[in-house]
Amino acid sequence: MESVKVRKNSTVNVPILFLPFELGVHKAFVVFVDENVGELQYTLIGKAELPEVMDSFTENCNAEETFNLRKVLNFKNDKMEQAKNQVLDKAALAKMKDIPPIQQYDGKGRPLNADQKYFEIEISHPSFSGPSSIILV
Repeated sequence: MESVKVRKNSTVNVPILFLPFELGVHKAFVVFVDENVGELQYTLIGKAELPEVMDSFTENCNAEETFNLRKVLNFKNDKMEQAKNQVLDKAALAKMKDIPPIQQYDGKGRPLNADQKYFEIEISHPSFSGPSSIILV
């Protein structure tokens, strides 16, 4: 727990870091305590959503033939790596060495190796079919 002292009639900036690793609404409570005045609580609400689609593509094919689509995927996510590093740095500063590394899982709940990436595939047209997920190595 961190503490901040604020003198009378002055202001202090309190940095808040929001690094959700799961989608949905997250809440945090910030409580200010003064033995002479009492307590003041703020509720912080953050919503983690899926990012916007960065890339889309269109291909033409003959409806009577099997069509294989090859697409180079850029799966490097610099922002996610920065967020993971910030969490790990904070844990190291707090001397919490018992925190396990952040693990990624495939669509069946099985852990992935560090060099594997899991992607779900959504095909939005009823005339096309394909796998629902892939694991890149």
